[in-house]
Amino acid sequence: MKTYKILWKIRSPLETELQSDTIFGHFCWALKFVYGEKKLLLFLDALKNNPVLVLSSAFPAGYFPFPSSLPISHSELKQLKEIFAENFNSDSEIEFAKFKKNLKKVRWISYFHWKKFAAGFSVIELYKEMVENLSDSEDIWNNQKVLQEQPLKRKKVTVTHNQINRLNGTTSKENAGLFDEITVFYEKNSVFESYLQTDFFTMEELSEIFGFISLNGFGKNKYTGKGRFDISLKTYEFRKPENPNAWLLLSNTVPAEDDSRFCFYDGFMKFGKLGGSYAVEDSPFKYPIFMFRPGSIFIGKKPRGKLLQNVHPYNQNIVQNCYSFSLAFVLKGDTYENI
Repeated sequence: MKTYKILWKIRSPLETELQSDTIFGHFCWALKFVYGEKKLLLFLDALKNNPVLVLSSAFPAGYFPFPSSLPISHSELKQLKEIFAENFNSDSEIEFAKFKKNLKKVRWISYFHWKKFAAGFSVIELYKEMVENLSDSEDIWNNQKVLQEQPLKRKKVTVTHNQINRLNGTTSKENAGLFDEITVFYEKNSVFESYLQTDFFTMEELSEIFGFISLNGFGKNKYTGKGRFDISLKTYEFRKPENPNAWLLLSNTVPAEDDSRFCFYDGFMKFGKLGGSYAVEDSPFKYPIFMFRPGSIFIGKKPRGKLLQNVHPYNQNIVQNCYSFSLAFVLKGDTYENI
């Protein structure tokens, strides 16, 4: 399948994360309004049999999710302690524990370092490069050349609102109905990147569909100005190393029955909601779904994931796209050899 990179240039505050299955929901609504319901149904029928369209989540431009779920063996832990002692001139067990805790918080790996380590990935070698020339383990976040906790500058703000009485168009005297929402503000011209693989749609069709999303907004409170993006697409190709033995997830994924049982994952429970006109029907809430988060690792063959059906209590036509978008790499060291 052809691969495309999608650029999301932020134009407003956000209240909904750009997760792969959420992007899929917006994609389906846009497809319906741009090309009609018949085209949407044909697409969904094809998707039930094969992953004719696979989406990744969106990440800060220039970064992938860090494979933080990989365990560290006893011998690797000894190497890590030697790296810490050498670079920070300390043999304190307490300081080393703080150092390890900081490492676990690292969320991103740059394209440059992914390409450098993808043909022979070792967490210890990456950590070694990461801490070189640092004088304090707290400075790990300031090493712009390797990794950052959050590459895009952002600020979370609690915004207080009034509930409006729909009968009189104002707040109620008895109870103002105050409630809070978390809104995320990003620095001007911040850009996210996501990826898409498909042969079902042409470049022109994809541009029309994402153009609709750009015009109409993304996620919660998009009709009041949140979730606005300038979206553009271009063809893209990932370099695949020779003889890969591991796969880095870039999407929210539910493994298929025949996917590899050997994996290191970061899981979460997703409480999804319907969008569009379905949001005002009997119930907008889907069943809770346990998913693997981007940054999880599969060992062996490439994971496929699955399309989940019957995810809503009343509308049996609703599906959840949990097919896997993943990157191949070569995992070396104790982690792989002991499996």
